[in-house]
Amino acid sequence: MVERKIKKIIKSIKKDVNFKNELAKQFDSMQFLNLIVNLESVFKIKLSEKNINDTNFKNVESIKKIINEKKK
Repeated sequence: MVERKIKKIIKSIKKDVNFKNELAKQFDSMQFLNLIVNLESVFKIKLSEKNINDTNFKNVESIKKIINEKKK
């Protein structure tokens, strides 16, 4: 369920995203900011600056991990 929501958000921002490649490198700065805002809104979390890095936004699984950590 969480993965499906993440993918839906990503596709709404960048339709031609390739989930097999690193996600963070596929977004320009505005798209990345849009992704963060949407994730925070949908999952009712707040991401701090230290959470926003290539490692946490490498793939859907890493995004899911940071969301689950923030929801605790």
